[in-house]
Amino acid sequence: MPAAANAKYVTDPTAEGDAALLLTAGNFARTWAKPQAGVFRVELTARVPAGGGVMGYVWGEGEPTTGPVWRIAGGKFQALDGSGIGSGNWTPVADCPADAWHKVTLGIDVPRQQWTLAVGDAAPSKAFGFRYKAPALQTLNFLVEGKEHVYLDAVRVLAGDGK
Repeated sequence: MPAAANAKYVTDPTAEGDAALLLTAGNFARTWAKPQAGVFRVELTARVPAGGGVMGYVWGEGEPTTGPVWRIAGGKFQALDGSGIGSGNWTPVADCPADAWHKVTLGIDVPRQQWTLAVGDAAPSKAFGFRYKAPALQTLNFLVEGKEHVYLDAVRVLAGDGK
């Protein structure tokens, strides 16, 4: 996957041993070849410095079609319980100790317009609503906030059963 100006691959630190993506301030997005309209999962590992943060979005085609939105802010993983019309409420899901790798799993159900967030080995959160109505989702976007960098590793898109 080609990098953008604010993205580079690094071999230290990594979560799984080969390389991690170091993102600096701004947006970084990757679009899948085929939109996903069913039930699927997104897994990744994330690491932020003290005072750091990132927002993660799963976008559909066109604007506005943002489904799940999550973030690391104030030392917490938070999920946006979206209204389907652009607004929503932030809900804390788990602590996010600085400078440690954290597994993040989004369980996404496009037909129901719902999603869950799990951190580490914890059970998935309650179901949250999409930020906007989205008939299909096709892009992962990360917005680096706070301190000037975040590390991402082991990003995978899987069937709803994790296979």
